[in-house]
Amino acid sequence: MSSLSASLPRVSITDRGLTIDGDCSSTEVVDVWFEGHRVWSARLPDEVGAPHLLPWHPALEPHLRGTADVTVRRSSDGELLAEGTVTFPGGGRVRVVDPAGRWLQVSKWDQLGVSFEGQDPELTHRLLTSSDRLVENLLRWGYQPYIVGGTLLGALRSGELLPFDDDVDLAWLSPVSDPIGLALGSYRMQDLLEEAGYFVVRHSQTHIQVTFLGPDRRGDHHVDIFTGWHRDGVYYQPFALAGDLPPEAILPPTTLSVSGHEYPAPARPEAWLEFAYGPRWLVPDPSFRFETPRHIQRFFRMTFGTYNANRLFWELHYGARRDRDESEDGLATVAELCRMAPRGAPVVDLGCGDGRLTDALAESGLDVVGVDYSIEALALARGASRTDATFAYLNLNDGYDAARFVRRMRGRGPWWVFSRETLHTIPKDGRITAFATIAGLLGPQTCALLTVFTDFAENFDRPDPSTWHMREQWVREEAGAAGLSVEVTGTRRVPHASGHRLEATMILRLSSADLDEPEPTNLRRME
Repeated sequence: MSSLSASLPRVSITDRGLTIDGDCSSTEVVDVWFEGHRVWSARLPDEVGAPHLLPWHPALEPHLRGTADVTVRRSSDGELLAEGTVTFPGGGRVRVVDPAGRWLQVSKWDQLGVSFEGQDPELTHRLLTSSDRLVENLLRWGYQPYIVGGTLLGALRSGELLPFDDDVDLAWLSPVSDPIGLALGSYRMQDLLEEAGYFVVRHSQTHIQVTFLGPDRRGDHHVDIFTGWHRDGVYYQPFALAGDLPPEAILPPTTLSVSGHEYPAPARPEAWLEFAYGPRWLVPDPSFRFETPRHIQRFFRMTFGTYNANRLFWELHYGARRDRDESEDGLATVAELCRMAPRGAPVVDLGCGDGRLTDALAESGLDVVGVDYSIEALALARGASRTDATFAYLNLNDGYDAARFVRRMRGRGPWWVFSRETLHTIPKDGRITAFATIAGLLGPQTCALLTVFTDFAENFDRPDPSTWHMREQWVREEAGAAGLSVEVTGTRRVPHASGHRLEATMILRLSSADLDEPEPTNLRRME
């Protein structure tokens, strides 16, 4: 299929991707549309000579089944470059949609997600209305917010939210610059938000996300709030931005309109945008990716933590489902805990997912609370539950959240803990918190029953935490550091999407040294 522009190489569409014939410029971005919906924006490879292939983005591949009318346009001006009908394996029409039928597109995080483009205008209205009230509350509590990121970019480019964006971005300028003071300012904000009834998801000690749920308790829209600060003449702000942006470029704020709503903005908004996006910020580029030096990324990660690790994977995993798994996998482990715990005993299902095993525990006569950090998983669990089990949000990557959870639960304890195929999917920092959480919930006569995969997966895929593993030695070392003893009660080979895995069943108990301690040391450290 020939290009319709003499300034670009010829583009043709195949079931393998886009074939580019001729010289390419890496500054050129194209939009790819399936069935009239933009699903991907890609920067052309900087290559010359013979035709070369730009493969379909991996995030699209699960949806490439059937036939699709495909259009390729230049992103900067919408000029048509190629169009045609492509047939992939399978029948029907290609639909890159979520279970609610909303069209998805590849985000700046290389994941499929919902954007404003092509969605119900009411979503934008709900988001901006929520943002209005949120800004009012922040000002009332003494925080001066200002719009940043894609929200600021849209305000200056068109006065509207960017069509390929999916949220509102706010920041506030902290008067302090030491890490402890920065964290305390953000946690104080979280406490105020939660007291006012907001649902807060923490990404790091300097980044929170205020999430607004729909009637089905799934995520409907959200607002990011970043902490900004100056230190030694450098302005810092998540995600991992650091550079020259003087205080007078931020405060006192100016006011900009976004889709008819007035918001505080940096005093010199153009300066903030050049700081974050470079001198070409005015040119639309839906394929933009932040390219942050590794030492800056490391500074943010090591200083302020990463509490959102793998959550997006699980949100997409459970968000793609409308019904939960009703297989019998794991029921034998449920039965094992039921033989140990007396009827009516309180149990925490740590990493409950869709709640299938939480319900099985409750049906066996146990008083169960299922916890997870995936909002989509919890919505699925609540919607499908047929018992009196309860479900709660808990992020084991966030020690503060875990410590608060343990304190809330201790009045009903001591607890039994159940966890199937969860701990090996968590990064080490999160596992340290997980074992401390287990130690904080247990009592002298209770225990935790858990299963983990202890072998390296045949089909290991780093972005997929379900393919990860945790060696028995690691369990003993990390659990022991939390004051827990470990007993392996059995191992077996089980089928899994990542290959036949070696699953170990373990019982964790408080070690004798911690039985009389009124409050576990690790619980205090989590805070």
